Amino acid sequence: MERNRDNLGRKTVLFAANGSSIYTYGKRELSLNLGFPKKFRLTFIIADVSKTILGKDFLSHFGRIIDMKNCKLIDLARRVSVRGFRTSQPSTGVTSVFGGNKYRTLLLKLPNLVNSLNQVRDPCHNTSHCIVTRGPPVFSRARRLSPEKLAVVKKEFKGMVENGNCRPFEQCVEQSNSLRTKRP
Repeated sequence: MERNRDNLGRKTVLFAANGSSIYTYGKRELSLNLGFPKKFRLTFIIADVSKTILGKDFLSHFGRIIDMKNCKLIDLARRVSVRGFRTSQPSTGVTSVFGGNKYRTLLLKLPNLVNSLNQVRDPCHNTSHCIVTRGPPVFSRARRLSPEKLAVVKKEFKGMVENGNCRPFEQCVEQSNSLRTKRP
């Protein structure tokens, strides 16, 4: 939806989970088609966000529930459902609150609670997990990844090593030790 920057009557103020303000540009009434026989007529707030947001207020108002296991959106009254799809996008939280809201004030005092999910913090303990193995793996079949997938995996692994989530394997498994004759 194209933003109408001329309509700057900002009566509704939105705040992101990190406490920053989100600009709004008014409201617009639209029909929303989620695959059910009936379309939903709603008034939407036009805001400066990268992704559209539907929350629990929408679901409860129209009697819809989310079945995460079966990846469905269910209409409770008519007992019909619409198949959805999973995404790996991180979930975000945006809410409409007043500036003096006690919860917003509390979140501003505790910024570590609303940091990005991908940001790795130093552990608050001295526990270290290390599994040392001897010999070849019990079972494994190597398979090649496509060049595109391999590049993505290498980039992700490099990021995990840089963040300290994992480290490269330090010792090679010697194949010569695994080639032994069976005893009768």
